[in-house]
Amino acid sequence: MKSLLGHMVCACVLVLGISSSGQAGFEEGRAAYDRGNYAQALVEFGKPAEQGDARAQLALGMMYSEGRGVPKDDAQAVVWYRKAAEQGLAKAQSELGSHYSKGLGVPRNDAEAARWFRKAAEQGQAKAQFNLGSMYAAGRGVPKNEVQAAVWCRKAAEQGDVNAQFTLGTMYGDGKGVPQDYREAVQWFRKAAEQGHEYARLELDRLDGVEIAGQWVTYKELWVAGGVVCVALAWGVLRIMNRRKKVASDTGS
Repeated sequence: MKSLLGHMVCACVLVLGISSSGQAGFEEGRAAYDRGNYAQALVEFGKPAEQGDARAQLALGMMYSEGRGVPKDDAQAVVWYRKAAEQGLAKAQSELGSHYSKGLGVPRNDAEAARWFRKAAEQGQAKAQFNLGSMYAAGRGVPKNEVQAAVWCRKAAEQGDVNAQFTLGTMYGDGKGVPQDYREAVQWFRKAAEQGHEYARLELDRLDGVEIAGQWVTYKELWVAGGVVCVALAWGVLRIMNRRKKVASDTGS
């Protein structure tokens, strides 16, 4: 939340033309929040939020959503998210989409969720891009379309969204929405694993390998194949040795 508020200061002042008084009010709220004084932050955010400051509206929405400084209240969070979202703030649009998707504070509505995810995704908001891709993959709120799912998932993955990276790796591994490509799958699983995604580590362990004569071969398959070769060679050597012993025995007799 601290880093989010920091980013919002610069972005929203430029995009929304926040007045100096609104800027000061928001800064006071952010300072109180960073000190852990959530009750004071709520008061400080309140005035600029009522005056239409989208950053403060988003901050209030998140405080109600998380129950910081106020009892947790998803319905009230939605009220403030909507105010900021309608002013074009991508983070608020993404949060509003999530609330519609999960039925938090509003009746679940997949079409509305997809609509708000799209607004944020088109502004480059990575979480919304991943969520919109997930909606396409499941056919929730939009017609099921695995190609579009991969398109939006890639946009989020390229911005470093760990869940998008894992999902894109799965898509390449399964050939859903993209041509099956184990090299690409491994690449995205590795990126997700480097961020600590446990399932990506498991998939990387399962799929990591090398391309041989146009065919993807996992390291495990190579290890098994190597073991088979060794056993075959050992068996062949034993047969030769046994034959030599037999010949020597026959000659000696």
